[in-house]
Amino acid sequence: MEAILFKIINRYFKLFVCLNIILFCRCTDNYHNYDPNRLVVIDVGQGLSCLVQSQGDFWLLDAGGDSTLNWEKTLKQHHVKKLKGVLISHWHLDHYSGLTEIITAFPVDSLWYGPDNGYAYISKTLISTAQKQQIGTRKLQGPQNLQWNSLEAQVLWPQIHTNTAEGNPSSLVIRVGSPQHGWFLFTGDIGFAEEEQILIYNNSIESDILIVPHHGSGNSSSVAFVGAVNPFFAAISVGKNPWGLPRQEVLDRLQLVMGKSRKNDILRTDQKGDLHFLQVKHFGWTQETH
Repeated sequence: MEAILFKIINRYFKLFVCLNIILFCRCTDNYHNYDPNRLVVIDVGQGLSCLVQSQGDFWLLDAGGDSTLNWEKTLKQHHVKKLKGVLISHWHLDHYSGLTEIITAFPVDSLWYGPDNGYAYISKTLISTAQKQQIGTRKLQGPQNLQWNSLEAQVLWPQIHTNTAEGNPSSLVIRVGSPQHGWFLFTGDIGFAEEEQILIYNNSIESDILIVPHHGSGNSSSVAFVGAVNPFFAAISVGKNPWGLPRQEVLDRLQLVMGKSRKNDILRTDQKGDLHFLQVKHFGWTQETH
């Protein structure tokens, strides 16, 4: 009980300090020189796409959403002119539907993807299209690390020596941030079985922000997994859908682990629109209001 109480007090202290640092920077000339790393969980409807910014460069994690979404307009609204990399967690339409439009509209240095072979024709076609445009392509499996300027991207799943089913279970899971300044956890569409394996293969997955797996599907976000992440914020990318996502039992599990007083820190794109976060040095990721 004392350990849990300490964690809660420590989290609220970090949030208090973060907010004061941001307020100080906005109220002084330091604001013009203050360029923290940023994360935007973009409101793409029923799908997933997260935009990461570090030192003026951009990376996109997944590129799926409603068929009516104008990707060029959406990314330009976030000041994107070029992408250092695009990562596709797995080859389901709600995670890659905008890829062709994006690599046509913007210069892209790299395309990363996981071992999912569920839609081999689609994935091979898209990878081939990227290669024809001189975009570097690379399959990722853990344990593996990428360096995105001041951010480290840790590939936690799938592990290279594990056999995973096609589709959702093969989703790339990436932990992005740094030991000194906090992490966020990007989870694709993993379920209970993959969450259990991630806990076995990785010593620590604690992160300030959890991108809730599978849009809040009932067969993901176990109490054990969410507890190990110990998030300050839970971000759910979801739109109008026939499956009742996010499921109420998932919202209940998140609230159980995070605490009843943290209900407002469970954030949904269908209710809030784009979700903005920034990384404050030495104190972690916090929500940025617009």
